[in-house]
Amino acid sequence: MLSAYMIGDAVDFVEVRAVMDTWIKLVPEASGMTPVVVLQTPLTIGRHPENICQLEGENVSRFHAVIEFVVAADGVARHRVRDLKSRNGVRLNGERVEETFLSPGDRLGIGAHEFIVQAG
Repeated sequence: MLSAYMIGDAVDFVEVRAVMDTWIKLVPEASGMTPVVVLQTPLTIGRHPENICQLEGENVSRFHAVIEFVVAADGVARHRVRDLKSRNGVRLNGERVEETFLSPGDRLGIGAHEFIVQAG
């Protein structure tokens, strides 16, 4: 994939390699919940109605987390989850994280909700 970035008055073209397809699916472990397909980013997650992905629960902050598709320093594009200073944090594979990249098979925890990350 070739992407253009504006640097001052010049456009710099850089080669970007994606380690996952450009979309991911968050599959809830709880039955009865609909999977969340992340087609475009940023995808905001939280209790407030302004979030794209609204979750209920006392352990979910109004604006809890965001998933973004970013280019890392090594030129690889991937999805990153970032905690928005929530009270109860974001968990990835059981560990609390502030910001980290997502991989297929990861377990993403927000409040009492647990999702499995799948590549699109």
